[in-house]
Amino acid sequence: MSNIQNKNVSIPREKVRSTRPLDYIYDPLYTFSSPKDYYKTAYESFKSSSKFSVQPIYESMFSDMIRYPRASLILKSSQQPPSYIDTSYDGKLRPTTESSCVEPQAMVKLPMLGIGTLAPPTTAKLGLQTSSTTPRKKYESQSKALQTDFREEETQTYPWTPPHHFKEHESPEILELECLKWGKDLPPGLHTVEIIEDLRMKRAWENILPPLDSIKNIKRRQRMIADIEKSTWEFRDEEIQYIQNMRLKKSKEAVTLYKNLKAEIFKEKMKWIEKEHCKETERKIKIIEHKKSRALRKLSMRERGYNPKYHKMNIITELSNYTSQVYVPFQRWGTNFRNRHEELTSTGGISIDWIEQKAYLLDDLKNQRLKFDVDKASKPKKQVDLCFRQTRLTETKLEKLYADLRALSMEDELNGRKRHYSRLETILLKKPLEIPEVKEVSDYNRKIYNAAVTLQKVIRGRAIQLELFKERDRWSKLIKELLKINAIEEKIKVNAEQDNEDMMKMILEDQRNFPQPLKTDTTIEEDIGEGINLLSSELIRLENEKQVHDLVLDVEYERWRREAAESGLRQKEIQRRK
Repeated sequence: MSNIQNKNVSIPREKVRSTRPLDYIYDPLYTFSSPKDYYKTAYESFKSSSKFSVQPIYESMFSDMIRYPRASLILKSSQQPPSYIDTSYDGKLRPTTESSCVEPQAMVKLPMLGIGTLAPPTTAKLGLQTSSTTPRKKYESQSKALQTDFREEETQTYPWTPPHHFKEHESPEILELECLKWGKDLPPGLHTVEIIEDLRMKRAWENILPPLDSIKNIKRRQRMIADIEKSTWEFRDEEIQYIQNMRLKKSKEAVTLYKNLKAEIFKEKMKWIEKEHCKETERKIKIIEHKKSRALRKLSMRERGYNPKYHKMNIITELSNYTSQVYVPFQRWGTNFRNRHEELTSTGGISIDWIEQKAYLLDDLKNQRLKFDVDKASKPKKQVDLCFRQTRLTETKLEKLYADLRALSMEDELNGRKRHYSRLETILLKKPLEIPEVKEVSDYNRKIYNAAVTLQKVIRGRAIQLELFKERDRWSKLIKELLKINAIEEKIKVNAEQDNEDMMKMILEDQRNFPQPLKTDTTIEEDIGEGINLLSSELIRLENEKQVHDLVLDVEYERWRREAAESGLRQKEIQRRK
């Protein structure tokens, strides 16, 4: 082993700062002239106490996408060792220091030797240079004023020493082993004891090896060395077998743990699948219920005769229903048919003008009776509903019902029983249905009935016809105007078709009667034909424009006449109101 020598260590000088980096935070007397100076000082402090470095992202090191960058900025650790701590090469020995340790020999560092070799009793055999032989040069150090977090009574005066003590010139056998690590070979166990015993036996065999002075001793020495190696390999085989058994045990435990983990994952997965299946089932059930309610609504609307889809209006149905839009008043002035029940009766000769003239009090008006009672007003009934007057219970019907119920109760009292039957018993106890016999109707009554039905049909048809005539009279002006416009348009169309037919006939006759022209005259004739065609088309266009102008004038005249008539009516209404 080569001698380990000390070398001078040159400590780099740090740049002297004017202030400490964190004074602006902890010093209460530290002031700034402006916010700009504060941010500048904070930036300088952060820059001096921390550093950034570029670290590649190995998963996307060769990426060209913005979402997956190649590298990122990371903050370096700012916990640098202070200048008074030596960070030189470990091969150099530190200078000896004076310490009042209880066992100074325990603090000496021994070299790490291989298995089966014994450490020397002292370090003098290694040829190491101690402080007594060659004086060591001191480190070039600087004294700096440092403020620690410990007080004087808390400082460590004596270095730490292990709890065990060795005698002088004594080296334990356990320290001769290599690869001593805490948790692996320390603290020593049964395996360490077996290794030490094997080494003792090996040393004992090596001590009794015969010298190499004869052929017999050489052979004997070779046999003994072979036996030693055999025992070493057997010990190593036992160690390997122990390691294999331990690995097999650990593998079985890992497989068992893996199976249990997979079983737990499978259970969780099955729970999740069951939960999702239940959710899907509930969703489908909701859809089915929604479709069911929708179908029931459609069926109910169909039974009521309501068609929700777009359909053409049936004039007969609309006219038979007095709540339809057909009966909505189109006049601007006048009374609404829905407010007729609010009109006062005409009995007694009372009118608004007469009341204003006589100055009747409101108390007299309260005694007047309305045509229609507002409180007892009912909504319009459907055409399929029965008449209440024909189906309601009269006094005679009520008396008959009371007599029947009284007779039943008297019969039960005489028999000494109470009638408490269930619904099924009441159905079973009912008498069989008797079919009533239809009385014969005379021919005279039948004829009268048929005549009445025929008369009703005629009246109903005549009423519908009158309603249609009424609507026709209401829109008579518009109908006449539309008929007039349609007649004019048809006349224009017929005239245009007739002109086109006449023009085509003339052209065909000219072509038949015209002789075969020469080549020199064809161009002239074509030019003349094109000119005539252009003039005829322009003539037709002018005639069409004239007809359209006449039509517009007729419409304007009609509108002026209608407005004049309406203005006269409006003036009459104004005169009447005044």
